[in-house]
Amino acid sequence: MPGFSDACVFATFPMMANWVIADFALASLRQSCSRVRFVVDYDAKTLALALAGRWKNRPVEVHVLETGLSGLLRLLASDEAEQVLIGSLSAAWLLDPGSPAALASAAGESVAKASLQRTPVELYGCRRDRLIAILEAAGPRLARARRCRELLFEGTLTGAIDLIEEIPGELLFLNDPTDLHRRTLALAAHDARALRPVSRMAEPADPPLEARIAERARVVSSWIAPGADVEGTVEGSVIFPGASVRRGAHVANSVLMNGAIVGSGATVQNALVLPHGPSDPTARSGSRAAPTIGDRCMVGNRSTTAVNAAYPDQIRDGLTVIGMGVDLPNGFKVEAGCLVGPGVPLADLRRQKVLRRGQSVPEDRA
Repeated sequence: MPGFSDACVFATFPMMANWVIADFALASLRQSCSRVRFVVDYDAKTLALALAGRWKNRPVEVHVLETGLSGLLRLLASDEAEQVLIGSLSAAWLLDPGSPAALASAAGESVAKASLQRTPVELYGCRRDRLIAILEAAGPRLARARRCRELLFEGTLTGAIDLIEEIPGELLFLNDPTDLHRRTLALAAHDARALRPVSRMAEPADPPLEARIAERARVVSSWIAPGADVEGTVEGSVIFPGASVRRGAHVANSVLMNGAIVGSGATVQNALVLPHGPSDPTARSGSRAAPTIGDRCMVGNRSTTAVNAAYPDQIRDGLTVIGMGVDLPNGFKVEAGCLVGPGVPLADLRRQKVLRRGQSVPEDRA
């Protein structure tokens, strides 16, 4: 069959680890596809401009759909590829080298949705002319929707699926914090499966910062990313770029994502701390920045059984999750299985002082 030649990837950039997802998508696709495009809605224009300068030698095309669906149709019409791969970056996946061609072959004249590890994902293969016809037929309805990405993946393509095809590859991050935590910690264990996609990453436009590990710091069996800053103790953990661990702090079996700062004397165990502030992996947290996990805080514990009462299927095995943009006040305690939702006001946490095992804040009101 003809080789698969084009990939049109819709970039949704979820708030969680958006640069990570973009990096993995590019690493996964560029080995099989002659051209990769990241396409974003107009309301993400600023992010698209940043993305365009993300990698050295521009290995990916970035398009902003200023006219929504009509812009996508023009983009598809101007292409010469016979087959098109189109997907949403709502999750990160790592495709085996032959997977795009396998999806295109399975599709034939149909629309095939990909499944990885028996989990359907927002990744479709079809003939370019078939996709254009589907979008043109849905045009009047789609023109009334808010965002092109929502139009595509929350109705139009779902209704056009002819088959679901299991393809070789691996889901790296799901909409499941426990799975995200577990898979990221594989880096600390130097798991070959976790290191494989890292070797495929495109070279960034700007050279990465060096990690700084203070003379009296202690790091054991951990992955310290470029731009991270460690003055305390880190054991069996992954510290993302721009995250830092202050003097006297102890982080164990945890993932600190971009911008998270663990204050002096704080303890973080078995926790996933999501990004704080702009998720820019090249930024280093300033030495004078206020801690996001306050001084003397206690977050999580070694429990392996606690589950979150509101989200037992997503937050389990004793994991504690601190959402994006959260600042924990000094001395605050968060027990195992808890969830501190994104953007919870600091004043609310000061009044509460302790979050008991399995609780969430704000409380689930469903």
